[in-house]
Amino acid sequence: MSRMLKAVIILMSLLLVGVAVYVRLDRPPITVRQQNAAVVIGAQTLGEYPTTISRIRLAEVSSGKVVFEVIRKDGTPQLTSFPLSAGDNSIDVIDPQYGDYRVATPSAGKTFALRPKDDYELAMWGTGWPPSRVKFRVVPE
Repeated sequence: MSRMLKAVIILMSLLLVGVAVYVRLDRPPITVRQQNAAVVIGAQTLGEYPTTISRIRLAEVSSGKVVFEVIRKDGTPQLTSFPLSAGDNSIDVIDPQYGDYRVATPSAGKTFALRPKDDYELAMWGTGWPPSRVKFRVVPE
C-alpha cells in the first residue's frame, strides 16, 4: 500500500471519529433571562431556531431534589423557550413545537413549586449524551 493511500485512510478515519464524537457530545444551548417575576429559559439554536431537547430536569441545588422532569415521549420535541416563576408552575409549562414529553416528576399533581431566592440547576439533554447545565434563581418582583 502506498504512503499516500495510508495517509488518506488515516485522515478519513480521524474525520469520521471526529464527526461521531461531535454528534454524541453535542449539547443544547441554554440561556436564562430574568423577566419580571419569572426567568425565561431559552433553548434556541443560532438565536432563532428551535432545538431538539430529549429531556429536561430541574433540581434544587442545596438538596439535589428533582422538582420537575420531562422525558421525550413521542417524536422529536423541539423548543425555543419556556418561563419558570416563583411559586407554583404548571407541569404543562413546556410546550414543544414538535413531539411530546411525559412528566416524570412530579409523579402526582398538576404543579411544581419554585421557592424564591433558592438556587436551582437546570439540565437539558439534546441529541448527544451529556446535558447542558445552568444554575439560576427566581427572584420575585
